[in-house]
Amino acid sequence: MENERQQLLEKLLKLENIVRKNPCGMSDITYKALNAGLSALIGKEFHTDMSLEQVARYFGVTTRTINIWQHKYNFPKGKQIGHHELSFSAEEVLEWQETHKSVFD
Repeated sequence: MENERQQLLEKLLKLENIVRKNPCGMSDITYKALNAGLSALIGKEFHTDMSLEQVARYFGVTTRTINIWQHKYNFPKGKQIGHHELSFSAEEVLEWQETHKSVFD
């Protein structure tokens, strides 16, 4: 598992370098097509939503702490998927973590 993760990260870093430097002279149309393809792949093939319990486990805190962060630090509210069940976008959770580093100091 760790080996596959490392290989994926290496490939993504190479792709990032190619996109940033554009040594192949890719056009805007090519970038648009790549972006659409990656968006479709991520949206259809990868599960990028997290339950409240998964979010708490990721941060190593209780679900109650996540509720407190929602009120105190503008943590994402999540979307209602059941009567008492929430779903959080992994992307939004990571963005929040990046912009609220002081919570973890």
